[in-house]
Amino acid sequence: MALMQVLAAGAYFAPQQVSYSSNGTYTPTIPSGATTALVECWGASGGGAAGHGTGCSAGFGVGGSSGGYSRSSFSVASGNGKTLSVIVGNGGAPNTAGTASSVASGTFSITTLSDGGGAASGGAGGSASGGNVVNTTGNVGVTDTGGAGIVGIHGTGGGGGNGGFGTGSTGGSGVDGLVIINYT
Repeated sequence: MALMQVLAAGAYFAPQQVSYSSNGTYTPTIPSGATTALVECWGASGGGAAGHGTGCSAGFGVGGSSGGYSRSSFSVASGNGKTLSVIVGNGGAPNTAGTASSVASGTFSITTLSDGGGAASGGAGGSASGGNVVNTTGNVGVTDTGGAGIVGIHGTGGGGGNGGFGTGSTGGSGVDGLVIINYT
């Protein structure tokens, strides 16, 4: 009987997940009935370096680094119908750094999650700040291989682009950032 009363009163909220995985700016609206948001944010990854040398002296370029990762959980009970501001970073072209992703206040106020893009060619992993649960710096690329994407709860950030092999072989491109919001 209690479940029927909850359903009749319209108090039941079915969990919802929204995901943004392409470079761009978005304005998600907090759904009516949601009480909590779990927000995960990953910066874009960097591109790998070109290979070098020929024949027996051919070698791999260094892979790009992955973007940073942050996670926050906060109450949205007072924010139903209000918005957040999401920016998804652009994955780096070969030998180019990825750009930052962020989740910030729209018409609903939150502490900004900001996750830097991974550097190109084995430079630093992307920075991470603003998460009230976790902030993790991205992984550095090594010879041949891009830095691994950071594993979150509901997704995994893109890894850095791999290094090319031999003269004339470009490195791989990085991957766009990622933002996932789970409403309960």
